[in-house]
Amino acid sequence: MINRTIACLALAVIAAPAPAAWNMMLAEDTYEECIIEKMRGAKNDSVAVEIGRLCRKYQNRTATYASSGFFGSRTAQNCVLKNGEDIQSPLGARMLRAACYRTYPTE
Repeated sequence: MINRTIACLALAVIAAPAPAAWNMMLAEDTYEECIIEKMRGAKNDSVAVEIGRLCRKYQNRTATYASSGFFGSRTAQNCVLKNGEDIQSPLGARMLRAACYRTYPTE
């Protein structure tokens, strides 16, 4: 009985990921991910400010993504180029760039 209890406790400790891992598994958005997703197509600074306010409800990213994944390499530069081409707001473009550089590696 004691061995079974110890085995269950050990399994619980090993299987319980850190809180940050739970956030990633549950696909909880971060501030940066929200900015990257919602800033596309921002036409003016007023819209960019409101998007920033909307995204404040999410936590800031504490770790970066890996530079490569299943679909190939993902860098901060690629993030800016892919998501920023339709942004007309200078403020929105700066916010997007900052979010990309906090989320993805530079190379």
